[in-house]
Amino acid sequence: MKIYKGFEISDDANINIIDKLIVANIKNQRVKITYKKGFGEWGGYSKIFEEIFCYVGRSTGDIKLLLDIRSKRSHGGCALLTGVIEKVEVV
Repeated sequence: MKIYKGFEISDDANINIIDKLIVANIKNQRVKITYKKGFGEWGGYSKIFEEIFCYVGRSTGDIKLLLDIRSKRSHGGCALLTGVIEKVEVV
């Protein structure tokens, strides 16, 4: 793990993707995140999670993480797995 612009990210995370996520967080934009193929087998999740629509949040602890916020009404969410994100699009 490493720190980039105040957020802890995976060592193999794509910096361009992280920049898009940070901008989406600042501008409160909804994004479509596509995870790398095979993520389901790696993470133990079904193929349903290979593409998600969410807002990007940030944690409030000492170690800042990018969060998957499912709706504008949500107050928290799961940490994004930055090392296995393939593509981010603003929707």
